[in-house]
Amino acid sequence: MYIKFADDPVRKRVSSAFGNICNGDPKKDSLKLIDRCFSIFKKEQQIAAFCELGKLNYPVDGFSIIDVTLCPNEPYTVFNNQLETITQVDTAFPLNENKTYARGVMLWIDYPTSTTTGGEISPADLHVLYQTVDHTTSNQMTVYMHEFYSHFSNPYAVDATQLINKLVLVNPNADFSVKLKGMVIFSKTNTDPNNTAC
Repeated sequence: MYIKFADDPVRKRVSSAFGNICNGDPKKDSLKLIDRCFSIFKKEQQIAAFCELGKLNYPVDGFSIIDVTLCPNEPYTVFNNQLETITQVDTAFPLNENKTYARGVMLWIDYPTSTTTGGEISPADLHVLYQTVDHTTSNQMTVYMHEFYSHFSNPYAVDATQLINKLVLVNPNADFSVKLKGMVIFSKTNTDPNNTAC
């Protein structure tokens, strides 16, 4: 049952977000994104909020939009900065000047409600693997993710060690495909972080 309010657009939006929460008796608290705040609700009552995302102001020199299907066990490269081509100078790995690198990413996974054969999907199977590779390509980290992943490196970093070199996603579920949506943010390297002009 939806909660009905007077003609207040913010309260209507909150009411709409609560539609599924209030329909039934959820056993656990819920994390929702409402009005630029990650909020935790106990049924319909907000009990905590993280609203720092409203302050996000990140320099952008380019971007790419992702809208693809991840088939079972088929890797998808979200971005590849090709940092392994950078030569070490003294103790640093200086990024190329005036070149754009992927420094920010936001990813969202849409899961199906049933398998390709119409079977039921266990909530524990709703996961995708993301693999990050460092600038030397020798160190790889694999982590399970559910729906949302985000990462932003320092937009003014000038050393390759401070960036993710490559990000790859794999759908390990043999019984269904998932939909990947997201945005990759590219920022230009500038050896003078005080000079942010394009």
